[in-house]
Parts: sequence; C-alpha cells; structure tokens
Amino acid sequence: MKINANLIRVGNVLNHKDRMMEVLNTSTIKPGKGGAYIQVEMKDMKTGTKFNERWRTSDSVEKVSVNEIDVTFLYIENDSFTVMNNQNFEQMTYSSKLISGKEKLLEDGMNITLEMIDDEISTVSFLKILK
Repeated sequence: MKINANLIRVGNVLNHKDRMMEVLNTSTIKPGKGGAYIQVEMKDMKTGTKFNERWRTSDSVEKVSVNEIDVTFLYIENDSFTVMNNQNFEQMTYSSKLISGKEKLLEDGMNITLEMIDDEISTVSFLKILK
C-alpha cells in the first residue's frame, strides 16, 4: 500500500529497493529554504543492516502489512521447530535459523508470536519471564 512519506511511523515495515525494512526512527526537517523532508532510520529485516533514507514529505513509499499469528511452541527437531496455530490448531514447521540463539529460552507450550509478511515469517517474538 502506497503512503505519503510524512505518514511513516516507527515500527512500520516498508518495501524499499526490494528489501523489507523496519522503521526505527523518523524525524521531519523543515529547512528555512525549500520544502520539508523526512529522515528515516531503517533496519533490513533479513540482514539487520541499518540504513538512513531521506524523502520529501510528498513522496510516496510502499508500506507492507504485517500479520501477527499467535502460536504455541511444541518442539525443536534437527534444524527445525514446530508450532501450533492457536486459532485453527494447525501444526507448522519452520527453520531453526529464525530463532537462532534463542532456543534455550523456549519451553514446550510457550506462546510466541510470528510476524508474517507475504506468507513468510519476518520475526519471531516471545516473552519469557525469568524467575
């Protein structure tokens, strides 16, 4: 969905140069001479690389809709992990690369959130309360 650059907010996901970018920070600059522009700090969702981009406030950018799915973690097997969709109880298996480094924090039956863009997982979010 195309939006004006002045409508970009922190947390939005933009399709910029064929890459999915998460907006980390925005600031609108109004110079004394010329039109206003917006400075946007973004992070590539695949590589984690940060970028800064500058647009005129009248420019259009492509905003991507992100769907969140609540799932229950079931188990890790070989190089994949399995979750169950809390809505329709469908079991789904994904690559362990999506949760690399966080495997030890996961427990059977733990609720996690999958953020999906175009039927692909972009982010796995979970909350573990340490006792």
